Order: sequence, then C-alpha cells, then structure tokens
Amino acid sequence: MEVQSDVAYLKSLLHDVVKAFIVYGWDSFWGVARDYLALQGWRRLLEYRVVWIRPELDVGDAFADVVAISVREDNENVYAVTAIEVKTGRIDGEMLFHAVLRQVSGVYTNHVRLAHRYLANKLGIRSPTLSAVGYILVAWSRHREAIEKTFNKIRIATSKGNKTISINNKEYYIPYKLALGYIPLEPIYRKLREDLQKMIQLADSEAN
Repeated sequence: MEVQSDVAYLKSLLHDVVKAFIVYGWDSFWGVARDYLALQGWRRLLEYRVVWIRPELDVGDAFADVVAISVREDNENVYAVTAIEVKTGRIDGEMLFHAVLRQVSGVYTNHVRLAHRYLANKLGIRSPTLSAVGYILVAWSRHREAIEKTFNKIRIATSKGNKTISINNKEYYIPYKLALGYIPLEPIYRKLREDLQKMIQLADSEAN
C-alpha cells in the first residue's frame, strides 16, 4: 500500500506541476505545443493570441484542467475557447472518449458566455464570433494510439455538423468546429526537469 500511495502521490504531483507550467509558463508550453499542433490541423488556430488563461477552479469530470480564450491576431472579434487536459497515468480508450465528450461539452456550456463577457469588458468587443472550440490532451506518448483512435471516433461523430451525444441518459453538446490536439508529455517533462534543477540550485545557494 505504501508503494502504491507513493506512486499515486507522485503522479498527482506531476499532474499539478504540469498544470501550473501550462498556466504560468504559457510561452514555454506553447513553444513546445505549437509544433505538434501544426501537424494536427491547428494551423489557423495557431495564429490566435491567448488573452485569458486560468486553471479550472471547478472540480469533476466535466471540467478540464486549464481553459484559455484566444483571439485572432488580425480580427479580435473572432475568438476560440480551448480546454487543456493533463493525464499522467494510464489511459483507457473508452473512458477517454466519455471524458473528452464531457469536457468539451462542459467548456462550451460554461466558458463561451464567460468569453463573451470577458471580451466585452476587457477588449470592448460587443459581438464576438466563436470560430472553434479546442481540446488539447497532454499525456505520455505510449498512449498516442489510444488517443488518436478516440479523437478519430469523435471526429466521425461530428463530421456532419453539431452533435448532441447521449451517454448514460445525459446529453453532451459537441460543436462541429472542434479542434482536437495531442501533445506528448515527454518534452514538457524534460523542460520541467531543467527548470526544477535550476530551482534547486538557486534554493541551495540561498540556503547557504
């Protein structure tokens, strides 16, 4: 039990560190992510500029770890809402399918209106247009095949327009303009190791 508890704790710690890295080290994270997303049909959304980002404060499986609002560089009236989910453990394809549907639907339901209020209050945009909802999953590369199968399953389900999908008597709204992206955890983990080593060296120097 002690070993299992230690493993669970370390996975949870890594999850929280990666989540914080995404929010507070956005430029570093995006520098890693954009090259992978460019190969997954995100080229247009990569031209958007993030204007609001925060860790999700609500809990539950309908909420992703991080939510961001971005606007198009050449037209701030056009915006996108993106959910970012971090998974540091094993991934089951069927469970992931349900989780993505719940989180995409949750982001659309909870954050599109928030985005309208934010853009109106902070940027003076009164009639913004939602161009897409994005969903980015950060996970170990050994799960890539399961993730790609899950994403393809969702793309097929929404290929002919907006879709309401029912799971266990609950309905989830999945927008037609949904961008799905996967980022391997390994390069982010390597960047975090470098930063943590610098932090330890700084702390040691301060302590001495």
